Order: sequence, then C-alpha cells, then structure tokens
Amino acid sequence: MSNVVSLKDMVSRSLEKMMLVAVGLTTAVLVGVPVLLYAMNTVNNATQIETAQVFAEQVHDIVNSTDCGITNDTLVEIEVPSGVSISASGSTLTITFQHDMIQTITWVETYTSTIILIPPESAGAYNLNVVKVNDGELLVKFIALS
Repeated sequence: MSNVVSLKDMVSRSLEKMMLVAVGLTTAVLVGVPVLLYAMNTVNNATQIETAQVFAEQVHDIVNSTDCGITNDTLVEIEVPSGVSISASGSTLTITFQHDMIQTITWVETYTSTIILIPPESAGAYNLNVVKVNDGELLVKFIALS
C-alpha cells in the first residue's frame, strides 16, 4: 500500500511541476512576444528613417554640385523610398519623410539657383536628372524607370 501512496505523490508532484512550467512558458510568451514585436517595429522604423536620410543627402548633394557649377547636367539612377515627398519653392528644395507612427522629418536646402522640380510620382526606381537650364535656374527632374 505504501508504494501506491508514494506513486500517487510522485504523480501529483510531477503534475505540479508541469503546471509551473506551463505557467512560466505562458508568461514568457505573453510578455516576450509583444516586446519582440515592439523591438522589430523600432528597428524597421529606424531603417526607414535611415533610408530616407541617405536619399535626401544624395539628392541635395547632386543638386548642390550642379548649383555650384561642378557640372551642368547630371543623370543618376536613384531609389525613392516610400513615405518620401519632394517639393520646391523658389530656390529651396524640401524633402519630407512621413510614415505611420513616426514623426515627420524634413531636409531643407536653399540654393543660389531657382529650382524647377518635376517630382517622383511614388516610391520606386528613377533617373534623377539635374540640369542648369538658364542662368540661375536648375531643372530637377525624376524620370521613372519602367
């Protein structure tokens, strides 16, 4: 009879241990998954911001080189990231990055020449053509690659 009682106690203790493990694993999943998803979202947002920043720097560098007279006509293949919009007013070129849940970021440069802009229609691959068209005017044109 003592063997049966001790077997019953062993089964009971094993069940208790399994329940503790199950509760521990459930807690780890309930806490860990949202933290992991938040971390992945943060990394994704940082990557998108970095991509937009690199794009803005490239565009401003190309426009600046033509504005300074280093070149009169530049044609470069460039990838326009999603969430980026470009506008011009007078001699100021503005590149804006806006995405869900991320604060809007703007890169603004003012040049000596007036900017005539033909902006990209959407994200994707483009040829960026910057041409000094008249004295004091730059044509900044995005030509979609099909």
